[in-house]
Amino acid sequence: MADKETGFFRGEGGAIFEMDLPLSEPLQYQLTRGQLRQVNEDGTPYEAQSTMDLVNGDIRRPGKNASKNEWVGYAVSQGMSVNDADAMTKADLIEKFAPGEDE
Repeated sequence: MADKETGFFRGEGGAIFEMDLPLSEPLQYQLTRGQLRQVNEDGTPYEAQSTMDLVNGDIRRPGKNASKNEWVGYAVSQGMSVNDADAMTKADLIEKFAPGEDE
């Protein structure tokens, strides 16, 4: 029997957990919103995430058609708290982080 694939994730409290992949739906939800971050085993940033810009290590801004959860995750990556980002509408998040852009 093949070993299960796992990944390492840092929770909001800073602890690092090894979890089976793919993540369960609730954990994927937390990852999308920025409440959970994938890291290497030693806690250094994991750079193979699809939303990671591999050139400069920044999280790519989601497209305007992306879900609100993706926008919340982006807002968190820009320093906003999860609660503050969640309290905003998707349109408000887009206006704050992509004002006047037509994508």
